[in-house]
Amino acid sequence: MSKNYLFSLTITPIQSFIAQAKTTKDFYSGSQIISNLIQELLKQFPCKDDIIFPASNSIISNKIIARIAIEKQEELIEKLQKTMKAFLPLKALCNGMELKSKSPELQQLENVFQLFYSSVEITGYKESYFEVEKNLSIIKNMRLFNQISSKNICYVCGERESFCQDKNEKNRCTVCYTKSRYESESYLSTAGIASLYYRQKLDNTLYERYKENFYHFDEALLYEENLKEDYLKKHHHLNNKNIEEIKKQLQSLSKEKPTKQYVLINFDGDNIGKILSNGLDNIGKILSNGLDNIELETFHREFSTKLSTFSQAVNKIISDEKGRVIYSGGDDFLCFVTPYYLNEVLDQIKESFENNVNTYQEKISYSIAITISHYKAPLHKIIENSRALLKATKAKYSSKSKLIKGGIGIEVYSSSSLLAKFIGDYNEFTLLKQFDGKKINLYSLEQLFSFAKSDMQYSEYLLIINMIKLELKRFLGRREIGFSDDEVAKIQQLLIAQVNRNYSIDLDNFFGFFKTVEQLSKDNNE
Repeated sequence: MSKNYLFSLTITPIQSFIAQAKTTKDFYSGSQIISNLIQELLKQFPCKDDIIFPASNSIISNKIIARIAIEKQEELIEKLQKTMKAFLPLKALCNGMELKSKSPELQQLENVFQLFYSSVEITGYKESYFEVEKNLSIIKNMRLFNQISSKNICYVCGERESFCQDKNEKNRCTVCYTKSRYESESYLSTAGIASLYYRQKLDNTLYERYKENFYHFDEALLYEENLKEDYLKKHHHLNNKNIEEIKKQLQSLSKEKPTKQYVLINFDGDNIGKILSNGLDNIGKILSNGLDNIELETFHREFSTKLSTFSQAVNKIISDEKGRVIYSGGDDFLCFVTPYYLNEVLDQIKESFENNVNTYQEKISYSIAITISHYKAPLHKIIENSRALLKATKAKYSSKSKLIKGGIGIEVYSSSSLLAKFIGDYNEFTLLKQFDGKKINLYSLEQLFSFAKSDMQYSEYLLIINMIKLELKRFLGRREIGFSDDEVAKIQQLLIAQVNRNYSIDLDNFFGFFKTVEQLSKDNNE
């Protein structure tokens, strides 16, 4: 009788590979490469029903769990290794790149991804799962790191030696060059994301006529600030037309102007690894030692299906008119959204997660980083900042804190700097919506709290709590601000709740809330 083994596999890098991008083209292509690679790896498994996680090849998951017969294991590993090693070189060759055998260019493409796997005989699913994951963790920690050359470094990833130049004569490694040439699905520039809602309201005939003014059109040309001779020549847009006439034609498209901001949403489920290990019981009985053998495997298959359903829902929510999904892994996703649809998208995501994933008595939380940026801000910096914000949000709502998990971080950027930052829970975030259009005098607010210290302890706070509540009510109740008594009470509750949870006043975050209100209330078309 054939013995069955539990096989666990992970691929790295995933998120960092996608994040290595200078343009949205790089960003989309990185995601498309990972998605296509995972689909090819899943095809190598002899039987689809043996795959426990993920439930669908339509999501980007760096973890695969499957049952494998002992006699098929060696053949499977060989196929997986060959598929992964040959994937990028084949794509590069299809895009016209010349690759010589054993050349450093070829080696870059062959070695960019690492595959780690472990397998154990299934004696009991729960015990085997814990053992295979423990072994996999040890193997990953023993991985080798390639030393980075100090010369001719790729300007995109900043890691690998450059062997190519892109159309702008920038040095790229073969990996990042392949990204730039990869046939990804339709993508938009940051200006394209920012102007989505504006373009939906334009007369299509007039819009198409406007685009005919340029050799190469991109949505940055919907912003009058870019209709300058030096910009048009630099980007090869000019079509021997009078620039002043082009400006008049742009102005005739609409009385309104497109917003200059776009939104990057970074979503990640909390403690998914622990959930896979211990399981959640759908009938409300949480077992102290986790689920038993049959139940844990059933849970893994069920939970995988739920995550896949949620991933598909995310792709429907972020429709072409609202933004673009960069990647969706079931328990995490990254997407662009045009600001007009931000609140609608967040509400739909919350509803979908509750309906498709959070059907257990023991609830699953998630963290979100929302980065609102000017379309001219360097994309790679915004991506880095988004990842850092998600990490900070998770840290604030970690198991070590007194806060209930599930935070939302929000940052607002100009073309060159951070303007506002706030991290709160979902209820605190929804308060931002209620203050749309309110005029806040931040200087007056900061003067009001000039007596307070950022590290003020709870005992000190208790002495002045009534003073703070009274002054806050007086400030927010001013006629020029226009808050109702109910809104004032909610803001007071926000501060009091924050203090009671942390036993100190986080003034930076408190002021960050109002700075965010101020930035979101501005007209960002100018």
